[in-house]
Amino acid sequence: MLSKNSLTNIFELFVLPLLSFWIIFGELRYLVNSPIFFVFIFLVVFFIVCLFVIKLIARIKNKDYIKLRLLVVIFICLFILTIIFSIAMINRQQIDSKLTHDGALLTEFAADLILEGKNPYVENYSKTLLYDWDLPGGLLQVNNVAIKNPALDYYIYPPLNFLVLVPFRAIFEMDYRYLLAVFFIISYLALLVLFKDYKNKIIISILYLLNPFLVSVTLFGMNEVIVLSLFIISIIFLHKKKLWLSAIFFALAILFKQYLILFLPFYLIYLLVKNNKCLREVIIIFVIISTIFLPFLIWNFNAVVEDVVLFPLGLTESVYPITGFSLLSILYNKNVIDDMYYAPNWSLILQVVICLPLLAYFLYLIYKKKRISWTIMLFAIWLIVFWFLARFFNINYIAFCLHLLVLSYIWYLIEKEKEKINEKTN
Repeated sequence: MLSKNSLTNIFELFVLPLLSFWIIFGELRYLVNSPIFFVFIFLVVFFIVCLFVIKLIARIKNKDYIKLRLLVVIFICLFILTIIFSIAMINRQQIDSKLTHDGALLTEFAADLILEGKNPYVENYSKTLLYDWDLPGGLLQVNNVAIKNPALDYYIYPPLNFLVLVPFRAIFEMDYRYLLAVFFIISYLALLVLFKDYKNKIIISILYLLNPFLVSVTLFGMNEVIVLSLFIISIIFLHKKKLWLSAIFFALAILFKQYLILFLPFYLIYLLVKNNKCLREVIIIFVIISTIFLPFLIWNFNAVVEDVVLFPLGLTESVYPITGFSLLSILYNKNVIDDMYYAPNWSLILQVVICLPLLAYFLYLIYKKKRISWTIMLFAIWLIVFWFLARFFNINYIAFCLHLLVLSYIWYLIEKEKEKINEKTN
């Protein structure tokens, strides 16, 4: 097994440069037309070389300069993210709003509707930028077919997305991605302070800040980073045995993306295993979600249920087509199934037959292992299987699952570090 020094060296010398240039060249759509592109590349290379020189000097002098190395690693990561993020913001304002996800635009318009006293779950979005976001005339290209953009008729996200944006949109036309960036940094800092070992701090800085999949969907405006950030804070409080705070942040995460409700059985079994009770936490989660949804349910019950529940499940009159990397999408592209809107009955049966026994087995493993790292990892694996067998398994879902796996490894490092501290104390 690799020593901590060897692992840290691998991350600094190989993983950092690899992920840095993966992100840079993966986001060329934002960078390629920028006048500072080549200067940016030069500076990234220069800073990485500086890190190598620091490591070389440390080796010659038989010192580690670990704090300086951490600062340089963080600087490189944040420099890359800041430059790309800034250029992405400028691109939207000056070049093309199509480089921003329609969900982000939709949330901004929803916040504006609240300021106008209108219900985002009732209003139609045809008079916004979304009308010509992909193809002219409110059309969207999916599976090489032009369809009416369902986003024009449905706001599929829970209300907390636009509610947190309302105070800012009341002052200026805030880009939703600024909110994503804030959550991204907060969650990173929350994880960083959990570690005492500076080598672990270097590893998690590279893994967390330079996850190319999460960076890509965040730059595009997909809100997975908010869900992950609140999820991480919930797990941190779970780790610290502040269960009521953990339940609050878990509920808030669900109020940004309803699919996180799928983590509930994993969360509750861990609570039961570690604390022999979970009723208070269930009540907290229910009360918070109900409180946020209640005004909109009273305002127009049917509209909320249709947008937030029925449309994502494909049970509305206008259905989002089968897309992404799901089994059904693969079969449609191979002409095995011929309807890109409605899943065949056998697919739901297959999902139930596979996912329910797998869920039961994973919950049993959580009961046996009693570790947060295992809980997160098993949830990520189960979610991959669940979404692969669903109607769509899009890139943001893949990014979410991969970052959960990264988070499970980070939590493994936290658990190992805590064990070593306990051994020294005893």
